[in-house]
Amino acid sequence: MKILERIAYLLILAAVVVWMFSRTIAPWLMGVGALGVLATHLAQRYDGKNLRRRRIIRLRWLLGLFYCVSAYFMFKGGMDWLPFLCIAVVIELYTLFVISKTETED
Repeated sequence: MKILERIAYLLILAAVVVWMFSRTIAPWLMGVGALGVLATHLAQRYDGKNLRRRRIIRLRWLLGLFYCVSAYFMFKGGMDWLPFLCIAVVIELYTLFVISKTETED
């Protein structure tokens, strides 16, 4: 799953870079990457007793949806996709810091 997740994030990054040059290819890269991120996050499960970790896993599910909404707006054209992508990145950074903190607590 880690390889699929990394490929999906690379596709999202490529979509943002390609958007400056080709607005026909970028939405497809973003869409495939967003679906990959959503699939990997939905596949993550946590059956432990740490409530903070459970909440973060659920927040990552929402994060995948934000990437998909960003891809949808990228297909529509314009720059409406950018705020959703920025929100997703901020949530991503937050969840990564909290997950690393909860791993040290366990």
